[in-house]
Amino acid sequence: MPTLENPLAKLGRANEHLQQLLNEARAFVKTDPYSVVNEERAADLDVARLSVREYPPLRLGLIFGDLLANWRSALDNLVYQLVLLNGCDPGGGSSFPIFVSEDHFENRGKNYIRGVRSDHAAIIEALQPFQERKDPTAQALAAVNKHVNIDKHRAIHPALTALIDAEDYAKSFRRESTTAEFEVEVEPVGFNQPLEDGMELSRIHWRPPVPNPKPLIEAEFSVEIAFGESGLALRALPAIHRHVQTVVGRFASDFND
Repeated sequence: MPTLENPLAKLGRANEHLQQLLNEARAFVKTDPYSVVNEERAADLDVARLSVREYPPLRLGLIFGDLLANWRSALDNLVYQLVLLNGCDPGGGSSFPIFVSEDHFENRGKNYIRGVRSDHAAIIEALQPFQERKDPTAQALAAVNKHVNIDKHRAIHPALTALIDAEDYAKSFRRESTTAEFEVEVEPVGFNQPLEDGMELSRIHWRPPVPNPKPLIEAEFSVEIAFGESGLALRALPAIHRHVQTVVGRFASDFND
């Protein structure tokens, strides 16, 4: 009997991986794997450099791969059940097509949903990324398909870290009390790129130039974890999960009839 039991079970397992990934990523950040070292260039210029004590573990990429696999499997299991619901034999070639090219969908994607009821096929076609690149559900499906294929066929997605919120960073600077009159102008330079040991975080301009010893200044910075060459942000994953759930849910009423 056709049922959504398997797709929903896959989504449930995906959610377990998602929560595990969020928890372990947050735990890594809490270990304070980064610190900042100020390098004096001149009386009016310091360079803040990042010191990396530890990079994100490969394990995060492994969990991310498990999450991707269960999302993709939920969608493929959905199509298998849709074919059964239509009284057809799914065979071995049924899967959920995700194409950014209309031509590729016409030439290949429609074969993946052969045996699916026409109204269900129309829903799947409307969800394709080539239809509306700004649609968040279509973008989520494209992200899942792109990253799962790399994970399956090429390599584990590395977990990378980047500094975010350059504006908040610049505003967070605090200086020790001093009788000297001066201003500090912060120029963030190392934001929104993978973190490497020794990279420049910011340039600190003292106006006017300050004689040594310079007053102590401190700042806070936010670190974000992302995956793979495209830098899919960890914070985007819960939304992707909701979109995959939405796709499966689009067909729930037909299985309950």
